[in-house]
Amino acid sequence: MQKLLLKDYDKIKPYLDDADYEGYNSNFVTMMMWDHEYEIFYEIKENYLIMLHTYMNEKFFAMPFCKPEYYQEALEYMLEYANKHNFIFRIDLAVEKFKILIEELYGNKFLYLHDEDFDDYIYSKVSLETLSGKKMQKRRNHFNAFLKEHPDYIYKEIEDEDIDNVLQCLKKWDFSRRIEESVVSEYIGIVYLLVHRHELNIKTGCIYIDNKLEAFIIGSPLKHSTIQIHVEKANKDIRGLYVAIGKLFLEQNYENYEFVNREEDMGLESLRKAKRALHPVKLLKKYTIILNNQTINQASDKDLYNIIDLWRSSFEDEDEKSTNFYFMNRYQKENTYVLKNNDFVVSMLQIIPYTLIFDEKEEDVYFILGVATNKTYRKQGLMKKLMNYVLSLSKYQNAKIILQAYNPELYYQFGFSQNYYHKVTEVDNNLYENNFLI
Repeated sequence: MQKLLLKDYDKIKPYLDDADYEGYNSNFVTMMMWDHEYEIFYEIKENYLIMLHTYMNEKFFAMPFCKPEYYQEALEYMLEYANKHNFIFRIDLAVEKFKILIEELYGNKFLYLHDEDFDDYIYSKVSLETLSGKKMQKRRNHFNAFLKEHPDYIYKEIEDEDIDNVLQCLKKWDFSRRIEESVVSEYIGIVYLLVHRHELNIKTGCIYIDNKLEAFIIGSPLKHSTIQIHVEKANKDIRGLYVAIGKLFLEQNYENYEFVNREEDMGLESLRKAKRALHPVKLLKKYTIILNNQTINQASDKDLYNIIDLWRSSFEDEDEKSTNFYFMNRYQKENTYVLKNNDFVVSMLQIIPYTLIFDEKEEDVYFILGVATNKTYRKQGLMKKLMNYVLSLSKYQNAKIILQAYNPELYYQFGFSQNYYHKVTEVDNNLYENNFLI
């Protein structure tokens, strides 16, 4: 494989065109903006192009760039390459069109993991450009307030003399809070786009107010009549400025385009709220595709931290105190079963022996709790597989098994029925000791 460089665009463009992927991750501009972080290499074969990324020492592929009839040929080569170079096969950020065709070709050879944090937000260009309609009333109000308060603003493309002002604003807006790895990485990417803006297929815009640069934006064309907004920054203290920079940029660029891709929200609640407030016309789903290498076993000591992580991420009513108390005092690995994929704990359940009183008579039962699946692995039948495995074990065949479920209908297929009374016990959280550390 060879390193992806700016000069390689003409060489790889035919393959990008053949693939015709809708997601912004398949945009050459995006690749170059984030190459410093993902270290992209590529290889061209007769019928396809593959790209390999490395992030935090983990390697993964992009979707193969080719016509659909060559998907299988490309995937077989990628599988062979991963095996030969001793890393776990993975394709990140695959669009649904690709995922559906791979499912048809390979059946259950792969798992298809969906995380909504990485779905692309797609908007109507006309809506963001004109701000028309009831849904855009608030944004129209903000824009009109901006025009009233700053009638002498200047909108222009970013030129050489503006770059230093852009960078100074970035330092003021982003680095004034705290320096995070993601902020530094984005800064490097923005500098790259500005320095190479004449070599890349991008458009830029900025707004000056009283001779001070207060907002800027960078975009480029995608497939499917879509524009991608790579960067959009503005002084948050100026009302309507974010609305203005987006509106003015779309008014003056990409006349015949229909949609705007504003990338993902990365699971950040504030960003998700802001993106949804713009009323996307659709969310473009993205998938991680990995080999289906499932195993089911009784939990071992080495699984403990993965189990605790899954517990914490799955049960919103559990806080750190209650979690630590449970795993220090109640958890037993011999009562815990885990489904793993490529040695990663995907699903878990615990089945604990209890003695209960039925009609004034003691009876030994088993109680199922801690049933959970990693959110990106859900809707693929993994918990069903784990539950069927556990219930088929000989020690549970003739036993009475009970569970308490948030969604009882999920368990009817396993033979459970709703038949209990619910006793509520209040517990004083202050009684937990504070020194349980995992």
